[in-house]
Amino acid sequence: LALGCRAWITGTMNIVPRSARQLFRAVGLNDLPLARRIYYRQILPFVEVMARNFNPTGTIKAGVCARGLDVGLPRKPGSGVSEADKESLERLAAEVKNAEDEIETVLAGRSV
Repeated sequence: LALGCRAWITGTMNIVPRSARQLFRAVGLNDLPLARRIYYRQILPFVEVMARNFNPTGTIKAGVCARGLDVGLPRKPGSGVSEADKESLERLAAEVKNAEDEIETVLAGRSV
């Protein structure tokens, strides 16, 4: 994004759509330190859970559920995530909600 891409297509953004908007806005404002903060605190932790368990669809669905929207389990042959990953995603979802609120305050009143 910092090099000029106009889009980023990733299922992870289904878990953190507000963070995605904030990331694009920070890049549009040319505030790369803020963009990095958003990416490393709000997006990358979910990617790390996905990479750790080799279950992208299950992780995305569990992450969306942790954010408050019950989308159920993946269809077969997919599977849900472990109880440990589910708990991790729920903890991350709460942390990210707070981080998104902080970033919204930072971005308030700024225009691209």
